[in-house]
Amino acid sequence: MSIADNDCGTDDPDAPNPHWVDTCPSGFDKFPTTGTISIALGWDTNPVMGRTDCSHEDAEGVYKITLKGPTWAFRGDGTNSTTPHSIQTEMYDLEMSGNTPFGPVTLYAGDGVGNLADDGPIIGSLYSPGEIEENSSSPGKANSYFDVKFELHTPMGILHNNLPYRMETDGMLGVPPVPLKHADGTYYTTTYLHPTLNTYVGLVLYNEAEQPTACFKVKEIGVPSGTHLSVDLKSFTASANNRVVSIAWETGTETNNAAFRVLRGIPLTGICSDNPKDYIEIEAVSPRISSKGTERSGAVYGVPDNSVISGMTYCYALEDIDYDNQSTFHTDQIVSVTVN
Repeated sequence: MSIADNDCGTDDPDAPNPHWVDTCPSGFDKFPTTGTISIALGWDTNPVMGRTDCSHEDAEGVYKITLKGPTWAFRGDGTNSTTPHSIQTEMYDLEMSGNTPFGPVTLYAGDGVGNLADDGPIIGSLYSPGEIEENSSSPGKANSYFDVKFELHTPMGILHNNLPYRMETDGMLGVPPVPLKHADGTYYTTTYLHPTLNTYVGLVLYNEAEQPTACFKVKEIGVPSGTHLSVDLKSFTASANNRVVSIAWETGTETNNAAFRVLRGIPLTGICSDNPKDYIEIEAVSPRISSKGTERSGAVYGVPDNSVISGMTYCYALEDIDYDNQSTFHTDQIVSVTVN
């Protein structure tokens, strides 16, 4: 599998490409995705005190979890579509991970085949079909949706939805969807909207025995916007040699990203953590490192750390800094190295 050779449409909001849907060939698209979800765990069938369908406001939940990861989507051939100005699509693979008070969780969707057909079992399939349809009033834009079936892997077991969750995007100028920038430097966003399912506040999640187990609600999900940091970090490593630590990283895409900063911490217990209280000190390894990537392509970076002591263990993390001076830490990719 490889990313489509031809991106469709345009990334210039001031010069949309009319009827790009009709000229878009079949292929795979990859783009970064972030999301904030809410999970209310536990289930009480008491209709007065508990929940039976996640439709009550108390299904909001107290566990608000930020997930991030790559999405692969498969699109059919727009040049040979049976429906005018339309492309059939499929969520090929979605994998978003994050940490919670009760442990790490990962959300999976897509059946991993990419043939616009349900290839899984009738029950439990993660097939998530969709469609891209040209906007009738603005042929340079298109609207898209996926009806998502997913699994949520948690420390308490694997949960899944039986009713699909719809993810919609309006005003796409092309695929893969990206936040776009006007010529004057301001950003606007092609963002997946809040998934909705009728009037439910939340969506029932079931365990592997098909018992209702939790309520699930998406707070926000989509391609990160220009007003939030959007760096698809492909790798982040650190290695020691002759009392020098070499830190290297590679990005897939960068949107509205001005610079990076590498941080170093000395762990209290010798184990890296995403909690600042678990370190003796945390300091910057170097000044800001200017961004070299774009919304469409990433870059390779490296920086040495010469201020280390032989025999000590250090933890390194990467910080993104956007043009509004807002920063995000890649705490999901902290690396550890012992200096030799």
